[in-house]
Amino acid sequence: MFLTFFSDSTYRNATAYARVRYYDEQSEADWEVYLSGLPNDNQGREVTVNWKASEIHNNNTFYTDSNGLEMQKRILNYRPTFNFSSFEEVSGNYYPVISAISIVDEKAKLQMTVMNDRSQGGSVVKEGRIELMQNRRLF
Repeated sequence: MFLTFFSDSTYRNATAYARVRYYDEQSEADWEVYLSGLPNDNQGREVTVNWKASEIHNNNTFYTDSNGLEMQKRILNYRPTFNFSSFEEVSGNYYPVISAISIVDEKAKLQMTVMNDRSQGGSVVKEGRIELMQNRRLF
């Protein structure tokens, strides 16, 4: 099965769109995100892709890879070596994602992992939702 999340009218004005491939008898899906340039209209813009699994309760904990070697445990608004405080909840909890980011529900024994093909920033700022930054422009 092949799905595309755009229509002709929305694609003409979009800065990004995604194509998704679901395969019969597999629990995996392939996502392809296509980016075009951000408009230069003197406004800051961010393009993110979000994956949501409402049945996963990750308790503000997620995992990102460390240079593609091993998964590091991340907890929202927490640092193990110092007291963390920030007025920027989202940017204060973004981490580099080299090859994977995941959330785990220990009680239900569920896990969702997103594997990317390029280095990106990522986070889990809401319960059960993985967010990867695709493009960003600030003024």
